[in-house]
Amino acid sequence: MTTGVRTAPPAERSPLLTARLAGVFWLLTILTGIVVMAARGGRLGVLVNLVSTACYVGATVFIYYLLKPVNRNLSLLAMFFSLVGCAIGALSALVPLGTQAPTVAFIFFGLHCLLVGYLIIRSTFLPRAVGALMVFGGLGWLT
Repeated sequence: MTTGVRTAPPAERSPLLTARLAGVFWLLTILTGIVVMAARGGRLGVLVNLVSTACYVGATVFIYYLLKPVNRNLSLLAMFFSLVGCAIGALSALVPLGTQAPTVAFIFFGLHCLLVGYLIIRSTFLPRAVGALMVFGGLGWLT
């Protein structure tokens, strides 16, 4: 037996919190990256590099959730490229993989940036100019 009371459909969650968290993790990635460059190797440099990589993983996950409504498969592919690049970067910080490891990681980061830029351009809730800048950033990583 029903009471005839209708409940409203669940409200969609605003992407604002997810976008802000992604931005915080990207900012932490940049700041720790500056420390890595200033440390110039050594144990502190390796430790901060791993922290920077962890921050970028966090940014990647939040960007995936932010852009999943635009295109789930492309967002998942972008996250895959980023996580592979992070894994290669972290592994090369711990174990000498040769001189080509950073180049390979940059290719994955470039592909990540290209896809994220495309998804931002296609989204209706983020500025297209930011997407265009991400596409140019991706092209920069790839060249």
